[in-house]
Amino acid sequence: MSDPHKPTPNFGSEVRRLETPEHRRQRRRSGITASIFGIALGALLLVVGLHAMHTGEMVYGTHSSLPITGGEACLLALVVMALSVWLLWRFLTNKQ
Repeated sequence: MSDPHKPTPNFGSEVRRLETPEHRRQRRRSGITASIFGIALGALLLVVGLHAMHTGEMVYGTHSSLPITGGEACLLALVVMALSVWLLWRFLTNKQ
């Protein structure tokens, strides 16, 4: 039977314990690459959104997709960039 006074381990600690150092490095590299790609994608969408706001045009993903306004594209770009910067900050400040 289990000991009722035994402290429970932190969430995910078993997975981190079983990971190899090479797997951690690979996951960290791919995460940093994904966050930099997200920042670049957000910056591109911000430029497209600002251009659409300036000209008064709509932003289309493809010709058959639902159009969005330039302001909505800028808002979406800021959300993507904020999440990417947060992910990059987490990877760069985490020492594990």
